[in-house]
Amino acid sequence: MMTCRRHRQVTRRRGLTLLEVLLSLAIFMIAMTAISQLVSIGSRASVEAQVEADAALRAETVLNEVIAGVHPLQSTQQTTFTDDPDWVWSLDVMEGPHIDLVQLDVTVGRKIEGSMTQTTSYHSVRLSRLIRNPDLFLEAALAAEGE
Repeated sequence: MMTCRRHRQVTRRRGLTLLEVLLSLAIFMIAMTAISQLVSIGSRASVEAQVEADAALRAETVLNEVIAGVHPLQSTQQTTFTDDPDWVWSLDVMEGPHIDLVQLDVTVGRKIEGSMTQTTSYHSVRLSRLIRNPDLFLEAALAAEGE
């Protein structure tokens, strides 16, 4: 009986087999691949959110500049920003729902060069606002001066 116990103790494994090492390495590599994909997706989403926030801020700036009179109140297409030529803006001036309102639509976009293809696309944000027609104010002011 004593020899049987001793024999069991001698046959116990003291390490890992090559198959176990390869299996654990394969599981580790699959997990690392999945984690790197998640990090890549998160990084891309972060950059897109930052670009979209910057585009919204630029659209609001252009809209306020048009309302303040820095830019003329007329439709314009593909005007570049002075601080970054990759950003462009367009303004559409249309009749509003009432006679004394004007609708302003500002679209701000950023050129995105395709790395795999040679195409250029735009990541854009559109912002609309209704303002009172400034021409009616000028006509009212001139009529008041003439009286």
